[in-house]
Amino acid sequence: MAPGFDFMLNGAPRLPLALAENARLSPRCWKYFWRLPLPHSVLTPWWRLFQDSIGNRSKLFKWSNSLVSSPMCLHCQIIEESLMHLFVECHFKWAVWQFALFQYAPDLPRTIITPSYIWNILTLHDTRVSIRLTLVIAAIFGGIWNAHWHCHFQAVPWSHPLVMGYISSNVSRLNFADG
Repeated sequence: MAPGFDFMLNGAPRLPLALAENARLSPRCWKYFWRLPLPHSVLTPWWRLFQDSIGNRSKLFKWSNSLVSSPMCLHCQIIEESLMHLFVECHFKWAVWQFALFQYAPDLPRTIITPSYIWNILTLHDTRVSIRLTLVIAAIFGGIWNAHWHCHFQAVPWSHPLVMGYISSNVSRLNFADG
């Protein structure tokens, strides 16, 4: 079975909902990660994702149901908010991914863009993609994190223009000379 795939769902590989201990990065992946020319506003939440130190609603609810009233995604209210759902699978976030990839990675074939494809790149299970695409995906991830943070901690409503503003800011600070 491919690394990062815990079980099968309807005959298709399904990625884990959280980063398991065995999903921690190898020394080779850490070296790859630290060499990426990314702004700290993108690098820090991405590093926290690898450390499994991002408090999604499912995790917070298990720790203490007084912290959050429900493990369900605050935006869609359809499914428990795992890390993958928080950053990629929620249809609000997925709409952002599709729009942002169309804008910042226009040559990427639309047929390969799936939540699993994005998650594999974010979790560095797939480092065969170009550095440029990795940087764009990291910038989108950082923008989604910024918007998520503002929505939850500053009571700013989730909006597509808000997220795209954060993503645009992140992309403008990328150094594509290395990739």
